[in-house]
Amino acid sequence: DENGVTNYTVLASGTTTTVWSTRYHVSNIGTNATVVIKPNGTPGRTRDVVIEGIQLYAALTNLTPGAYDNMDLSPGFAGDWRSGVYSLTLNGTFHATNSASATLTLPLADSVNSLELFYANDSLRDDILITVTDDENGVTNYTVLASGTTTTVWSSRHYISNIGTNATVVIKPNGTPGRSRGVVIEGITLYGTPVPLDEGFYQETNPEIRYTGTWATFTGSNLSGGAARSGAPNAEINLLVTGNAVTLYHRRDTGVSRNVEFCVIPTVGSPVCTNYNLNGSPLLDQVPITIYGLGEGTHTIRITNKDASYWLVFDAIQVH
Repeated sequence: DENGVTNYTVLASGTTTTVWSTRYHVSNIGTNATVVIKPNGTPGRTRDVVIEGIQLYAALTNLTPGAYDNMDLSPGFAGDWRSGVYSLTLNGTFHATNSASATLTLPLADSVNSLELFYANDSLRDDILITVTDDENGVTNYTVLASGTTTTVWSSRHYISNIGTNATVVIKPNGTPGRSRGVVIEGITLYGTPVPLDEGFYQETNPEIRYTGTWATFTGSNLSGGAARSGAPNAEINLLVTGNAVTLYHRRDTGVSRNVEFCVIPTVGSPVCTNYNLNGSPLLDQVPITIYGLGEGTHTIRITNKDASYWLVFDAIQVH
């Protein structure tokens, strides 16, 4: 009743080798709906259309903070996506597409403040376009750039923070020319409004530490328990702390950032910032950088990699 008559064409693609259980998603079906599926009469095709089955989903309701596998989000996929299993992905499953018109649409509850996307990343993949529409910020586009080598890094992470109310997120391929591999979505994690960190020691995986940009998990024998690493321009770490000082633990190395910006963001007025250099040798882990004189109360902290050609490796934080 809501959309009238809408036609979708499922394009045959690939090689002459059949891929069984290929999926095509149609979303936003209205009420009193009838679906008709038939061959499109494409000239020159010698094989019949094969239908294996269908899966019907209720519409996605507003998603609340929590972790969602890509299969949990199936009702939000529209267009030519295929799903499957692979042991190196986040939970052993994935949705993938090579279609520039394929989308994943996520309605968010007002309690959601930040989003973490898990995806496959390498230099041959299409970039990902994420569009967030909310009441406070309007329409904001974020481009997740494919990077690295031709070797795929599974469960790469991209973060978006400060999502407003009544929000809808649309994730789709960016249609980057010359890329032979498509977009692979593994899952998302949604976070609520961050809670201030009180006095204590916190690992980089603490859910109240929010990231912006593309980050990856980083391991090393001398780290305090793993680290987060990013070489993306202006990649950020954002958090609230209640204390007068913080100690940040990083890696120092010749390939590490020469310009890290630490800012305290006041409610009114301009940020108060200082910069430090982590580049050098020999390689050292858990290098402490202590910032004093924050004052009493709760403070908004932002740490930014201002050196786009070098890594920022964040291990942990101590709040004093």
